[in-house]
Amino acid sequence: MSEEVVLPIPNLAVPQHLFVLSSPSLSHLHEHSKHALLEAIKADQMAPYYASLSPSIVPQDAAVLEKMQEENTKTLAELDERLESAKKMEGESEISDALRARANFLTKTGERETAVDAQKVALEKTPGLGSRIDIALTIVRIGFFWLDRPLVMWGLDKAEKMVEEGGDWDRRNRLKVYKGLHLLSIRQFKRGGELLLDALSTFTATELLSYNDFVALTVIANTLTLGRVDLKKKIISSPEVIQLLPEQPTLGDIVKNLYECHYDKFFVALATLEQTHLLPSRFLSPHTRFYVREMRILAYNQLLQSYKSLTLESMGQAFGVRPEFIDNELSHFISTGRLNATIDKDESIIGVTSVLLIQLFFCWRIWRFSASSLNVWMRIGFVATMVPLAFFNFASYVAMGIFGFQHPLHSPNAPNFSLAIKLAASSGMAFDVIMTLAMIMSLHRARSGVIRSDHVITLLTLFTVNTNLITTLLSVGSLVTFLVLPDATVYGGIFFLIAKSYLNSFLAILNSREYLREKMDPSMSKHETEFSRPVFAEPASAHTITTRQMEEVASGLALANDSSTKV
Repeated sequence: MSEEVVLPIPNLAVPQHLFVLSSPSLSHLHEHSKHALLEAIKADQMAPYYASLSPSIVPQDAAVLEKMQEENTKTLAELDERLESAKKMEGESEISDALRARANFLTKTGERETAVDAQKVALEKTPGLGSRIDIALTIVRIGFFWLDRPLVMWGLDKAEKMVEEGGDWDRRNRLKVYKGLHLLSIRQFKRGGELLLDALSTFTATELLSYNDFVALTVIANTLTLGRVDLKKKIISSPEVIQLLPEQPTLGDIVKNLYECHYDKFFVALATLEQTHLLPSRFLSPHTRFYVREMRILAYNQLLQSYKSLTLESMGQAFGVRPEFIDNELSHFISTGRLNATIDKDESIIGVTSVLLIQLFFCWRIWRFSASSLNVWMRIGFVATMVPLAFFNFASYVAMGIFGFQHPLHSPNAPNFSLAIKLAASSGMAFDVIMTLAMIMSLHRARSGVIRSDHVITLLTLFTVNTNLITTLLSVGSLVTFLVLPDATVYGGIFFLIAKSYLNSFLAILNSREYLREKMDPSMSKHETEFSRPVFAEPASAHTITTRQMEEVASGLALANDSSTKV
């Protein structure tokens, strides 16, 4: 470790206070910053810097300025005399010390060009590698003081080359902090955060920034760039970070709430971080909008990766904002390719509309299929009951969507929404039960005593019960979960499945047509005949059926499935 003490010159707190005073939005910090700025200027006798300040920001005291200028002139004369004496009477080491003392004084008092020139001269005349690295880092600090990026990059390049030649462990770690801060200032949070994280347990660059500020920057940068596993391991569980959190709870709030998926609290912590750490920082302030936007994208991606689909209402509830805000955010981020997702605002309308159309198809199928098995009044009774139920179910779904949108954050507690969801679930169950009853009655009355046709009727009965049972159970499940767990929004996912189940039932009907035709085909193979009619069955005329009769039965039983091709 280096034995030389690195002086905190120039004092980087000075331009930070000036930045706060120059920002109208930080007026609540102006009083403290003005007092701290004047105290720092007086402590380091920064007459050149004090004279350069605008009176509108910091009113100048002529007497104070004059006194500091006199002190500066006197001290500089002494340093010049020491340098001349060293050149005449001392060796190379003494000359180097005199040059460095003069350069450091100019740097401390707030000179700019003369300080940089003096440091470069000292860099050329100083023999020791470690001392030369320190001078290069001092030039970097001058660049940070004046936000002179070309000078910062020049100094970092010099320091890095010398460190590679044989810099010690301490200077290598300090260089990481310098480079990390520079990278953050130019919006390279990933690489900058990595360098700061590497120096977290070995930080010694107190001449650049305080330890607390260093840890805060490390947390801010790496929260944005690290994955969940590394965030837990390297930040949340880090002893250095844990030690700081009681003093800066906002940092703990934003990291832990992001990791633990408390997105509403995360949004609050992000807004607080913006006001307390981003906007007041002259290094991070230009990147505040970028950082806040990227953190929101990070949270959105983290939530969306956990689910196949989400409603805008549920996302708004998760983040503690209105669905309109989420809608605008996602629309922008998806259109710019920042989020791998799609927004289907018509999903609910398409879903309930498809349910209505399929229910009406089922009504038409029952009307056609029961023509030969039920009398006309029973057919009219079933259809006249089912069609209004289908439209009532559709209207209940639409009302549920409207009332849910009007009360996105407290939908379960809204009376209109609660009534709509109960009516939607109840009408869906009633429709499924009546439709199942009508189909079973029609199929039962279509039995003819023929083994093959009765076997197919049994298959159709089981098929009808099973397909309708799925949608019925889903309707029951949605109603029960709404009544028992209204705040968990489980019922919303079940309602989403209902539309898919109706569609799957419809597709299953279409796909079963060929299977039923094969079952009813009179020209069956010998193996199939033997399987259907055992060889020991008595071939009496009462149990035989002609090919024409078989075709008539097949035509009647397959009507429900064949009719779907005519829709």
